[in-house]
Amino acid sequence: MKNMYVLLILWLYLSFSFSICHSQSMNDKEYVKEINRSFPTHPEDTLCVKTLYSQLSVSKWDKNEVDIYIRIVAKASSQEMAKKIADSLSIHIYAEEEKINCITDFYYPNNQNISFKNLFDIHYIIHVPSNIYLDLYATFGNIALVGDFYNNIYADVKFGDFNADQLYGKNNSVSILYGNASINQIEKLKLSLKFAFNCTSNYIRNLSLNSSQSSFKCRLIDTLNIESQFDKIYIDTLAYIHGNIKQSNIQIATLKSEMNLNLDYSNLKIKGLARDFKKINIDADHSPIDISLHKEQTLLADIEVLQGMIDVKNFPEIRKEIIEHSQLFKGIIGNTTQPTSILKIRNEYGIVKFKLL
Repeated sequence: MKNMYVLLILWLYLSFSFSICHSQSMNDKEYVKEINRSFPTHPEDTLCVKTLYSQLSVSKWDKNEVDIYIRIVAKASSQEMAKKIADSLSIHIYAEEEKINCITDFYYPNNQNISFKNLFDIHYIIHVPSNIYLDLYATFGNIALVGDFYNNIYADVKFGDFNADQLYGKNNSVSILYGNASINQIEKLKLSLKFAFNCTSNYIRNLSLNSSQSSFKCRLIDTLNIESQFDKIYIDTLAYIHGNIKQSNIQIATLKSEMNLNLDYSNLKIKGLARDFKKINIDADHSPIDISLHKEQTLLADIEVLQGMIDVKNFPEIRKEIIEHSQLFKGIIGNTTQPTSILKIRNEYGIVKFKLL
């Protein structure tokens, strides 16, 4: 059922793309409609923008006002028809107490939706002060935030992309459904991904990730709380991680401090541990676990694998105990008797493998 749903969405998207390309070759009359509104703002006001089939760009400036510029380009077989297409866009721009709204909708006088056989481009170019909140919604369109934003951002993108530079708000939230995301640097983020194909970030101080059937990659994360299912995740450097991972592949180049994870039918690979990392605690089921260690590291280990195996062939000093269908090891890994780190793993129907760097 899920696969049928995905195929239906893909077919609708391809049909939409084909119709747009076909109409572009057939239509040669163009009508341009421009809208420009400005509103004064106060710190911690909110700008709410809801778009359809549009490109939304929000930039920071030094004025205490919001400037909204919208450019609609409609194309059809005649100038009259192109104007009707542009006029079918209903854009409500209004201010209320502590909030500015810009809401987009489509209408025809006979209440029929606009046909995909007609061509239109909608661009929103908005300038805001950095001290207001942003609530942004895009369906079949993209959102781009240009510059540094110091108040909270909420963005909901369906069938489109989200791009941002620097987000320093204390509580940012981004949701992506069937799209991509790119965020350079962010302080605190609640990120929801579903069928998100390519999501990347450079640095996130505090991330709460709820993800399904998506791909996520980040260079550096300080704290990660994760709920993942059917995902592919790569993190270059990670300090702390806690959460649940189901039927996903997660790869960490360097773990700096602490890990507390529940794994279910997942693959975990840690390419390197910081020499002073604190603790790893993993409870796994049907999950291969691959961890690389430095020669200088000394760990206090407690490993139990039920109906599986512990692969420690690169560590001849480790003497694992085999009891019926279980393999156990409790003791010190390393060259000293004073371990600085703790490693505790329980894996059922899985494998725990250690490599020496």
